Amino acid sequence: MELAYTQNTINEKNSSPLDFVHWLQDEKLLRRDLPCPVCRVSMSTQASAQFAGDGACFRCPTCAKQVSIRTSSYFRHGGHCSILDQMRMMVAYTARASIRSTAKQWNLNRRSVSEYYNAFRTDVDVWMDTLIDVGDLQFRGEPVEIDEARSDRVYDAEHETYIPIYWVVGIYGRETQQLWLRPHQDRSARSLTELIRSRVSVPSIVLTDEWKGYNYLARQGYDHHTVNHSNGEFSRESEDDDGNDLIVTTNNMEARFAQFRARLSNPTVNTLVRVKQVCSELMLESRKETLFDLYRL
Repeated sequence: MELAYTQNTINEKNSSPLDFVHWLQDEKLLRRDLPCPVCRVSMSTQASAQFAGDGACFRCPTCAKQVSIRTSSYFRHGGHCSILDQMRMMVAYTARASIRSTAKQWNLNRRSVSEYYNAFRTDVDVWMDTLIDVGDLQFRGEPVEIDEARSDRVYDAEHETYIPIYWVVGIYGRETQQLWLRPHQDRSARSLTELIRSRVSVPSIVLTDEWKGYNYLARQGYDHHTVNHSNGEFSRESEDDDGNDLIVTTNNMEARFAQFRARLSNPTVNTLVRVKQVCSELMLESRKETLFDLYRL
């Protein structure tokens, strides 16, 4: 996926604090104007020594009231990190740079970088939950590949215990390349059928392996095709119900699960929360979106 910004972009736009703020306003990551909280006159962007970390603020031309340039944006208040440092961390997170390398490269406190990364992950997770709740992540008529991945010993911090086996179900749309990926309670036929019916319209072509939990999809009106992984079959030629050529495979979904497993390779972060966050990150990327698309005003 092409990145919206790189660290070189930040360097180019940071000729002065005020120029950097104006660029962020052009990119709709900061507000361009703001009503004064005292007299309601439109405030302007000016250089400011009072907000030395950012080097700029909103200033009222009538009462001289000054307000943080971060107001009504996604840049965090209350911390010691400037908007420049926060932007560097956003770019690093989007580029999948590690917390350690980001802290070292920009001389930032490692704990602060970790806190910001966790905040970014939470924002992505909440955003994807919102899209799911409003019905935006649906598969309507396109062929879909469906599979499940098993995670062992996922830590449940709320109950302070490890879950021996934890399942994640994935749906991949072949035409849109959209991904739906969420933790799921089990792989029973009833549970999987209910899940698929809530996400995939009928009739649709559904491609799975031969796990028995998928046995009832044809009865639900789906054009269901399978590959037998147990016999070493991962792709085969077939025809759909309309006689069109069809490649039956779940390799695209398997490739997404490979990314999922790679991001959970460190057992210290293999928690229930982190599993769901990784699902959300991959779903966001499948939409060709990044953290910045969430943060634009």
